[in-house]
Amino acid sequence: MGINRAAWVLGVAVATIALGGCGGEAHNDPPQRPKPTKSVDEYEQTWTKPYAETSCGDYLSKMDDHQKTVAAFDILTTKRGEIGVTKKPAKSLVTRFKGQTIQLCGTNDNAKRSPITTWGDLIWSMNEDTYKY
Repeated sequence: MGINRAAWVLGVAVATIALGGCGGEAHNDPPQRPKPTKSVDEYEQTWTKPYAETSCGDYLSKMDDHQKTVAAFDILTTKRGEIGVTKKPAKSLVTRFKGQTIQLCGTNDNAKRSPITTWGDLIWSMNEDTYKY
């Protein structure tokens, strides 16, 4: 009978621990959800300096990739609007415009001191037929 009683006590102890936890107060708090982070829309600019005051040096070294993409989108959209095009440019055009801006901005120290809008105007004038569609 001693073995049966020991088995019974052990069984009750295991059940108590399994059902009631290992002691302490029960926590009925709802699960914590991660705090939402502010998401940035695809073409929402986080760069605060006006593009006409943003040098190519700033563009190359201080703007992150998202900011460069949005700058390309904004400048390209402005140039398209000047000729009456209201449709948003395709992502491929924005990517191409950004790449050309990066390339031209990095040509020399004079380019790095120039505003990115100067290079945006040049890229537009050389490729208007490509970028207006």
